[in-house]
Amino acid sequence: MDDSTPNHRSSSPEITPYPLPEWFKPILANENLRNGLIVGALAVLAIVFLLFLPSSPSGMSEQEKARESEKARITMQEKAREEEQARIAMQENTTTAIREVLDQYKVIFQDVEKRGDSWGSLLDGDSGLMFEFAKRQNAIDLSRCPSDFHIAFKRHVAASHEQALWVSNNYGIPTIAKGIITAGLGTIADSNKWEELKKNIRTTYLAVQESAIQYGVTP
Repeated sequence: MDDSTPNHRSSSPEITPYPLPEWFKPILANENLRNGLIVGALAVLAIVFLLFLPSSPSGMSEQEKARESEKARITMQEKAREEEQARIAMQENTTTAIREVLDQYKVIFQDVEKRGDSWGSLLDGDSGLMFEFAKRQNAIDLSRCPSDFHIAFKRHVAASHEQALWVSNNYGIPTIAKGIITAGLGTIADSNKWEELKKNIRTTYLAVQESAIQYGVTP
């Protein structure tokens, strides 16, 4: 090697390590302390990273909030619309059910009325058409009707049956014979009871009509 070639290594400054404090040396010598120090340093770096992590531009953040708010508003509107549609459907089903019941009732009433003189059938003691009227009313399906209408209608059916039963017990041939024996002493009491039964028929049917009107059905 030529001695004239400059020795670059000899011209470079020597780098001496920074001397560690004496109190730090026992920490490095202890493996547990050394590991704990490393973990702690990493935790500090992570916290600093999270604190200084660049956030989204304020404009984007507001836009995202606006989009989320709009989505929530639309969701609430859709839910309210679905609930309203369900309510309307239920109301329509209820209205249809009540109207069908009242239509059936009218058909039965008109059929019994058209068949004429019920008193002719009453003289045989079985109160013919009255029992038939009450029985056919009771057979009407009320399963799709609201409970208040259901109760009102069943009370009217019970009143019709009570009237038919009383007529059967008081205007059949056996009762006519009994009236002859008692010289008609029960006429006044019987008349009062008959008026009471008729009033109960009117009152219970009025309750049926009022319940129907509450659901938008005109009797």
